[in-house]
Amino acid sequence: MSDDATPHPADPTRPATPARGERWSGLLRPHGEAGPAVPCFVLQGAEPGPALLVSAGIHGAEYASIAAAQRLTRLDPQASRRRLTALPVRNPAP
Repeated sequence: MSDDATPHPADPTRPATPARGERWSGLLRPHGEAGPAVPCFVLQGAEPGPALLVSAGIHGAEYASIAAAQRLTRLDPQASRRRLTALPVRNPAP
């Protein structure tokens, strides 16, 4: 599995695309180098299927949604038929 902490090679505001049956995790900078880094997880299923984006942690006290998004990142990519992108802490501001 690839747990490379670098974003898309050409664009730090986009996640890398893992191979089928693999996962990627790293930090994105959606607002460029001046903005805060946001953790991102991408799970590419072994078979093609629909894409799902899970975004959590938009407001400071959303602990349940953050925990749920983090649990989704533990899914087995070999058993999945979709691409899952999870942003468990969308707003990292204190």
